[in-house]
Amino acid sequence: RPRLTHQLARKSEVTSPPPFYGITFVLHPNRYIDGASELGFKPGWVVTYAPHSKNYGTAFFVSLFGSMLASGTPAIVANQNQQWQKDIKKFQRAFAQVDAAIQVGMTLSNVVANLKIQPVILTNVDGTVDAFYHFTPRALEHIKVDWLTNSFRLEISNGVVIKKFYGFTSSH
Repeated sequence: RPRLTHQLARKSEVTSPPPFYGITFVLHPNRYIDGASELGFKPGWVVTYAPHSKNYGTAFFVSLFGSMLASGTPAIVANQNQQWQKDIKKFQRAFAQVDAAIQVGMTLSNVVANLKIQPVILTNVDGTVDAFYHFTPRALEHIKVDWLTNSFRLEISNGVVIKKFYGFTSSH
C-alpha cells in the first residue's frame, strides 16, 4: 500500500487541487464521492483533496489495479455544504422573526429592548436618525448565495420608527 499511495500522490499532483486530505480503501465508492456515476460494489481507493474548511474539493476513485475510474465532490464536502444550507435556512427563519418583531410606529427604545443589540446610528440633515442592524450568518463565509436579506435600516423621527428599509447580501 505505501507504494500505491506514493504512486497515487505522484499521479494526482498534476490533475488534483491541493490540499491532500486522505486515501481511504472503500467497497462502495459512491458513498464517498458525490456526483460520480453509479459504480456499485467496486473495491478500491478514494483519494480525497479538500481543505480543512471543506468548502470545495475533489475525490478520485482508483481501482485495485491503479486505474482512475471516477471523480467528483468528496462526500465530506457535500455533507458540509448541506449543513451550511440548513444553517442559512435557519438564519432566514430567525431573521423573519426579528423582522416581525420590529414594526413601524415602535419607539427606538423598544426596538433596542426587543433586539438586545445597539444599532449603528447616523443623524441625517433633516433631523431624522437612521438606525442600522446588520446580521451575518457564519455559513455565509463558506457558501455562495444569490441573495439573503440580512439587514434593515430604520428611519426614526422623534424617537419613533417611521420607515423600515431592507438590505441584502449576495455572494455571487
